[in-house]
Amino acid sequence: MQQKSSVTKSSRRFGFNRLSGILAIIFIVAVVISALPTFGASAQGGSFFGLGGVFGSDETKRQSINSQSVSQPFLFAPGACDTAGPVEVESSGGTTAPTAYTTLLNAFSAINNGTHTGTITIDVCGDTTETATAVINASGSGSASYTSIAISPVGARSISGAIPAGSPLMDFNGADNVTINGLNAGGNSLTISNTTVSATAGTSTIRFINDATNNTVQNASILGSETGTTSGVVFFSQTNGTSGNDGNLINNNNIGPAGSNLPTNAIYSVGATT
Repeated sequence: MQQKSSVTKSSRRFGFNRLSGILAIIFIVAVVISALPTFGASAQGGSFFGLGGVFGSDETKRQSINSQSVSQPFLFAPGACDTAGPVEVESSGGTTAPTAYTTLLNAFSAINNGTHTGTITIDVCGDTTETATAVINASGSGSASYTSIAISPVGARSISGAIPAGSPLMDFNGADNVTINGLNAGGNSLTISNTTVSATAGTSTIRFINDATNNTVQNASILGSETGTTSGVVFFSQTNGTSGNDGNLINNNNIGPAGSNLPTNAIYSVGATT
């Protein structure tokens, strides 16, 4: 009887130990399987200890990834052409991803319509032929909403066109904080040219009007063939004799003819009578 009792106790101990071992293995396997996807979520900004417990949950991971994508805006890279161009617009608001336009006119129109907002860069990645005036309106006018616009070339580029007499190639219509930097270094240069030959006032290449303020045009070639005496290749105009254009800088540019016709004035400014 004693020997039988001893065998029974030993069998029970063996069965208990084997059951404990199996349970331990199952628990370890469960931990490993559950933890593997959570480490992936942790790399995306999720937490190993989420609402789903020690092993996390798919919902916690989805919330973490969605939160990250909302909090990080598109990081644009001025000076790099990411599209077929020839004009590429990137911005910190609105449509932020690099967007290609066939002309500067179309790019400016998109900004005026509120497609791109905030801090805006325009890379001139190829030559354009403009058929009408490229107008940039003031921020706050209509749907336009921007803090600054920076325009520069990638390579040796030109923006040119034969614009109807009496109109500029590029028009700063009350626009503020726009910078055109032709760079003129490292193989990058920008030529802005209105090839129309006319004595009609306003046949300019760049015009500032309606209190355009704090704009800069530098390191570019600005060419025109306006032969009138009351405007110039760069023209500071006004509306109804009341709106001035203040704090604008025209610096280190080559201003000359867009062909064989020498323009009458390189820079012409119309001021109020006072």
